[in-house]
Amino acid sequence: SFSGRRDRVSFIGPAPARAMAPGLFRLTLALEPDAGTQALTLRWQRLGETGSGKESNSMEPVLRGIRSLEFGYFGQIGNGLEPTWTNEWRDNEQSPSLIRISIDFADQTRAVWPTMIIPILTPEGSR
Repeated sequence: SFSGRRDRVSFIGPAPARAMAPGLFRLTLALEPDAGTQALTLRWQRLGETGSGKESNSMEPVLRGIRSLEFGYFGQIGNGLEPTWTNEWRDNEQSPSLIRISIDFADQTRAVWPTMIIPILTPEGSR
């Protein structure tokens, strides 16, 4: 299942390589407070586990020093409707076709990143 908001995206997939754990996990990329700015963090939790131990629920920063970050989602929101961009995706039966990520850094001297548009790869027929 896939869900997304302006400041976070959550989906099911394999664990990050450093977790060195087999099976499927709920992965969440989210914007969170971090030492006066914000950080994009990755959280992962093995499906079916609700504990708070390091193996079942882990977090690590992916990118720090962010002033703002925004996710956008492109796809067909309802049956028969034309695909469109939206800031929230709550359809558990269908993933978006594309995700847009816009990042603005707190440090103005840091390189400017262009808006990224990423295609979502899903198994045939699961969209």
